[in-house]
Amino acid sequence: MTPMSKSVLLMDREHAARDRVATHLRRMGWDVVDVSEMEHAAAQLAARRFDAMVFDVKVPGSTGLLMTTLESIPLCRSAS
Repeated sequence: MTPMSKSVLLMDREHAARDRVATHLRRMGWDVVDVSEMEHAAAQLAARRFDAMVFDVKVPGSTGLLMTTLESIPLCRSAS
């Protein structure tokens, strides 16, 4: 990761789709952390901050209402 790069958490259960999006984001200069399961995404969110998140909303183990769920995680709340 370069000092100027922004980080993004990418979650998609389909490897091919995740790989395509991750490759595109990296070419655009993003530091990409990609995961395939909700549990891994939650662990990453607990471990570090991200500048952006891209999620497949139809993921086993989630309700599909990820943005509502993520609001309950302190790292995802917007600064007041």
